[in-house]
Amino acid sequence: QWSRTMDEISGISGSTDFSNIVSFSMDPEDRSRDYGRAAFDIRHYLTVNGTYEIPSGGLAGVARQAMGGWKLSSLFNYSSGEPFTVINGFDQAGNNTRIFGFQERPNVAPGRSNNPVVGTPDRWFDRAAFQLQPPGFLGNLGRNTLQGPNAISMDLGILKDFPISEAKKLEFRWELFNLFNRANFSEPDFAVFLSATSINPSAGRITSTRTSSRQMQFALKFIF
Repeated sequence: QWSRTMDEISGISGSTDFSNIVSFSMDPEDRSRDYGRAAFDIRHYLTVNGTYEIPSGGLAGVARQAMGGWKLSSLFNYSSGEPFTVINGFDQAGNNTRIFGFQERPNVAPGRSNNPVVGTPDRWFDRAAFQLQPPGFLGNLGRNTLQGPNAISMDLGILKDFPISEAKKLEFRWELFNLFNRANFSEPDFAVFLSATSINPSAGRITSTRTSSRQMQFALKFIF
């Protein structure tokens, strides 16, 4: 899937994977300031799944019963990162707009990108790319200009049916989730300035993941 969604205001409700859960206009009198990527704008998304039955044609007798009928089932998911917005953690503009947190954004430093991603968990973006705007003014940084971490997961299932009668069987399943134990990071701390004289030391730092570590489970199902 390749997609692009732009809007002036959007949010994601009831999700722990996105820090950009709510969004409100920074300047209700100039909505063009907030035109940018939608909160749910995931540009690339790929899902691949398949099932493979291990061949046992060359086996006979007990070996065929033991080795035959095993299947591998896999599910692979990839999604690119969600957009997020760098903000000020206080009211530098003096407009007293605070709805579910401050919506005020700083300036982009001259010559710097509005998406200065470095890409490490301890420093996902370069906070030096942003400057505090003068008191009484709104910053020129756009909304949702930064790109968050992508997510990759691979699940694997190993299963086999054990016939009991024509209408009854046992199904054994061994399932592994996040097979390669990949850390899929959440979004970083995006508040850069805490006051007119204080920079947030945690700005750009990621402190959590959106998916669990590798997990596995065994199951035995009676089908009749």
